[in-house]
Amino acid sequence: MKTIESFVLKKLFPEKTITIEETNGEKTISESKDVFKSWLDAYFEEWGLNKKQKETEETTVEVLEMVKDADYRTMFSSLSENIDKLCLTQHQIVNFCENHKNCLHPDWATFFLFKENDNYYVANVFVNMGGLSIFIDYLKNEGIWVASISHRVVVPAI
Repeated sequence: MKTIESFVLKKLFPEKTITIEETNGEKTISESKDVFKSWLDAYFEEWGLNKKQKETEETTVEVLEMVKDADYRTMFSSLSENIDKLCLTQHQIVNFCENHKNCLHPDWATFFLFKENDNYYVANVFVNMGGLSIFIDYLKNEGIWVASISHRVVVPAI
């Protein structure tokens, strides 16, 4: 397996193998209030994203850190021309947040790409005193995220 890095993102935890256990696709983010206790964006449900997903096998993921200012599309497309390979399911995102909280950025956002209804979305997870918060955004949002804050990105290892 090759390490994925780009001009925008560098790998964190290079000596660590991080895996998400297999999933049955039953968990959605909107139904995971027990994980996202601080804030769970209502748009996950309002946008019709609370759908069961495919089952997944155990998946090795990489946690990357921003080293250059970028919007979402630049971040993810800098890793692969085929961004479908960089998507996780909602169940995998929930599992990662439950089991690898220590890999989430302690102060700023950690980004996860997923696809639903033929559209790409980015789940933004924040660690707060009251627990985890999760917000939804479109991949096509052109807002620039600042690298000096070192936001993190979690993607399947490809």
